[in-house]
Amino acid sequence: MGSLLLAYVLGELIIYSAYHDRLVLFPRYVTDATYGPFKIRRNVPKAHYVHKSYDGRWEFFINGEGFRSKKEFNYDKPPGTIRIMTLGDSFTIGYEVQQEETYSAILEKYLRSKGYTVEVINTGVSGFGTAEELVFFQEEGLKYHPDVVILGYYENDQIDNRRSDLFRLVNDRLVLHKKEYLPAVKVRNFLNSFFVYRWLSEHSYLHNYLNNNLTLLVKEKEEQKNLEEIGKLSGPVLTNYEQKLAVALVKQIYFLSRRHNIYFVLLDIPNKALEPSFPLAAGPADQPVCDLYVNSAMVLKDYQGVTDLYRRHSHNHWSAVSQLMVGKRLGELLEKEINKRQER
Repeated sequence: MGSLLLAYVLGELIIYSAYHDRLVLFPRYVTDATYGPFKIRRNVPKAHYVHKSYDGRWEFFINGEGFRSKKEFNYDKPPGTIRIMTLGDSFTIGYEVQQEETYSAILEKYLRSKGYTVEVINTGVSGFGTAEELVFFQEEGLKYHPDVVILGYYENDQIDNRRSDLFRLVNDRLVLHKKEYLPAVKVRNFLNSFFVYRWLSEHSYLHNYLNNNLTLLVKEKEEQKNLEEIGKLSGPVLTNYEQKLAVALVKQIYFLSRRHNIYFVLLDIPNKALEPSFPLAAGPADQPVCDLYVNSAMVLKDYQGVTDLYRRHSHNHWSAVSQLMVGKRLGELLEKEINKRQER
């Protein structure tokens, strides 16, 4: 036992010395959720944990519905309240920023400062693709009766959509392929039931090094399987398939929003080079995909090189500065729409 402990300590020191400026201690507390006939992931309800990297330390509070918030939300909307729902992945839930620094929190504070009674529900889940966001919105999100829905779209959503394989394109039509996507969730639930495992997730560089590499191998194996199956349907140009699939999924969210009189905003989250993520060119030019398209690269470009827009190390998420600027811009644009609606 003593020799195993000594080996672990030595391994920890070696990994820390070699990778401490690149490795992240980002425990992923996700679990299974049943939404209608679907089973997908959500954040573990009532969780409280910390993320750490070379760039900082960030605290997470998850409410009973699995949203990053200390506040609980009922399906019934409070009278006179404008309810906004944000859908997305780690950029939306706010990896590498504090709870009050997410663009969702900034948007809420901005509109409240202008005198509006508003609440913003941040439903982001790390690793989510557009397919899972569609399922959540369709089966659960609509129950909260949002007036506005904002979809945060990042370039890796295309890969995530293919990996989950919940929907496919057949003859350019979006079709349901399966109703469950719970990658390694049972294993994760079992491991997270042990305090020692949770402690290592938040404190051990060796643990995260091994876990990250194992996760990467599993993802690559799953992707290869899906690539082979989808390739039989779509031909050799898989990049084009992924782009068309992404557009079709976003359109479906837009159609659902219109059916329920919800204002749909597509927030395009650029990569670190400030290149837009959403493949607008992949869809017919005469068919809209949203009520409002927000290219956040245009919001951030004047500050490139002036301040850190993305975290320098770890996973290249938005810094608090970028979250602030995008949240404020969303507030300005939605304020105009709210005023238009109130004037009608």
